[in-house]
Amino acid sequence: MSEFKKIIKNLESLNSKKNFSAILTLVENLEKNIQELPQILIFSGWANLNLNKIEEAIDLFEQGLQQDPNNPDLLTNCGKAYYAKKDFNKSISLLEQSLNVNSNNVDTIIHLSRALFESGKLKNSFKLLEIAINANLKNPHYYFEISNNFFKIKDYNLAIKFYKKTIELNPKFPNAHLNLGINYQLINEHKQAIHCLAEEAKINPGNHLIYFNLGNIYRETGNLEKSYENYRKSIELNYYHAESYRNLTSLKKFNLNDDLVKKLEDVFSEYERNKDTQSLMSASYALSKIYEDSKDYHNSFKHFTRGNSLRREQIRYSTDNTKKQFKMIKELFSREFFQQLPKSNNLSNKAIFVLGMPRSGTTMTEQIVSRHPEVSSGGELTYLQSIIKKKFPINDYDLFLQDVLKKLKNEVTNIADEYCAFLKNIDPNTRVVDKLPFNFIFIGFIKACLPNSKIIHCVRNSKDTCISILKNYFPLDDVGFAHNEREIVEYYDEYVNLMQHWKGIFGEGIYDLQYEQIVTNQDLEIKKLLKYLDLDWSEACLNDKNNNNAIKTISTVQARQPIYTTSVNSWERYSNFLSKEFLSLPQNN
Repeated sequence: MSEFKKIIKNLESLNSKKNFSAILTLVENLEKNIQELPQILIFSGWANLNLNKIEEAIDLFEQGLQQDPNNPDLLTNCGKAYYAKKDFNKSISLLEQSLNVNSNNVDTIIHLSRALFESGKLKNSFKLLEIAINANLKNPHYYFEISNNFFKIKDYNLAIKFYKKTIELNPKFPNAHLNLGINYQLINEHKQAIHCLAEEAKINPGNHLIYFNLGNIYRETGNLEKSYENYRKSIELNYYHAESYRNLTSLKKFNLNDDLVKKLEDVFSEYERNKDTQSLMSASYALSKIYEDSKDYHNSFKHFTRGNSLRREQIRYSTDNTKKQFKMIKELFSREFFQQLPKSNNLSNKAIFVLGMPRSGTTMTEQIVSRHPEVSSGGELTYLQSIIKKKFPINDYDLFLQDVLKKLKNEVTNIADEYCAFLKNIDPNTRVVDKLPFNFIFIGFIKACLPNSKIIHCVRNSKDTCISILKNYFPLDDVGFAHNEREIVEYYDEYVNLMQHWKGIFGEGIYDLQYEQIVTNQDLEIKKLLKYLDLDWSEACLNDKNNNNAIKTISTVQARQPIYTTSVNSWERYSNFLSKEFLSLPQNN
């Protein structure tokens, strides 16, 4: 064996062991002329890419391409590097060039589909994978990848279908059972989800994500003990998995002497050294919760402020756009508009909307109402919004206004019928709670299409609401205002003005449920609430143990506790650290 072949064999061995640092060390000790050979540059570039040294990787791949511009391995790997850099157009260009040289490379096809998807070319991504599947019906990689695409667009049923096909072709395909379980969880098929994760554990018992997701499932379904065990197992397998720490700290109160705190502080320092901003963000929220449990509000504030700062960098949000949207809604849905609008033919009362600002008591309210034998919980449903946005795309505000004014007259009954059909699939025999807080934006549509539906508006002390938003992690980007004091205050002001607009039109058609009143006088407030909903009194509404609904919101732990008053005026703990803008919020709505 020649010396060069020995070098390549050693590099391949190190790569198979994922010892990327050793690859770079070996390459550094080679002669300069050998280091610069395209075959060597592929290994050193790949090692840098896996060590998150993206620019170094790109430089090495491009150096190789100068010598060998049609090398498919160099083109593919350089495309992957630009993908990691989030330069998706450049990634697409390189990966397409690679396919022109080698049209059957599975790795290239898969990464091109990902780049197309992330660049917004969803149809192209799906088409590429469909062509690949039709050309090779027994390749599980393509089914797995198209499943991931369906998951990303939230078509969980189709994702499940293709993950199953992946498993049929290869029962041990990495992460197929795991991802299938996650999708079952998202459609509330929790037993199926647990079964899938157990199957993944048989294949890869060292995968911490199995236990992290089991922790999530048990947390949602109220088995907090099993949730705790699985998050701890996840941390045992991956000491540095920040999301496990973050979710674990939400399950119970911790003190600064707990062994978990020492672990978290150690990994926090490691995240800082490695500039791992995603993990640093999750760890910041976790530490904030621990310090709050220990009544060290200064350090709690410091950590959730840092977490918010890192989270805000990930999100595109504009207060100006919010103001424009809310102004448009108020201009469109005027009293005169409703006077001229034909009445909906759908007079169903099946829908019960629970809405308001996040952290205003919407989850608590949903749980109370859904304990009634004539009511089921739908959770945070986005279906109504998806119908509206499909019929009236909000791209240009002026065109949107004109579109709604022209078309809504003919669509009110159609929207209502489609939505009610969806609710029947949840439970055909009961009324259903739609607990999406931001439905307060769509009250005009709700009243136009479903005039007999009930709307419960959850109201809480403004400062308590906003501090609770500020100190919590929101995984979805649609709560973009939640990570900056000024933006929270500005959003809250817009929300108050919009609710005043709705109340001015619909009056008692919207029921204000005050958080502070229901936690201090539960019996009376629930009786009044049930009367508004045209429901007979039921003792079940008082029994916090009489509800097995999955709770997917960040309130999942609090909502399973008996109603408590300790969160009233909780903002005062942080009063010394809050901005003037925040402190200027009105005491109540």
